[in-house]
Amino acid sequence: MRAVEDVQLHPTDRQVAILVAPTGVAWLALVLVAVRFGSRPPVTLALVIASAASLVGLWVGLRHRGTVLTQEAAVLVGRRRVVVPWAEVTAVQTERRGLGHVVVLHTDAGARRCPAPLGGPLAPDRHFDEKAVYVQRWWLACGGAAVDDGPRPTGGDTGWGHQVLPGEAAGVDRPTGA
Repeated sequence: MRAVEDVQLHPTDRQVAILVAPTGVAWLALVLVAVRFGSRPPVTLALVIASAASLVGLWVGLRHRGTVLTQEAAVLVGRRRVVVPWAEVTAVQTERRGLGHVVVLHTDAGARRCPAPLGGPLAPDRHFDEKAVYVQRWWLACGGAAVDDGPRPTGGDTGWGHQVLPGEAAGVDRPTGA
């Protein structure tokens, strides 16, 4: 059996931009109000620097959220890092949460929402369904059944929100449209 390398699923750049945009608009409005009401240049400069720093921080923070699929577990990276061993997962399902869709890992201890993939009108991802099936197939390949030496997709950037490393899970085909 060949070693299986990790696969990382992150929010797409478009999803991150959609989530960061309201904060950018709020900071811009604050700077414009400060300029309009005659704030001193150092205050305006401080607001501009604070807004730029917060937007960059928010962008980087959202880009590092995600789900890492390993042979042993799903690692959910959000505000906290949670490791969910495949042996404890009883089901992988897509559920509607609020206005969007998420992948949920069910265990005897409860359910864990994956930080990625995400779907829905407020954070659209045209490949969400394929990614959700991908997570489920990965669980089936690594969860209870042995990983075999089946065909493997090639590595590289898929263009749908994560970097596929050479030697992904054996027998888990990359979604079409990737």
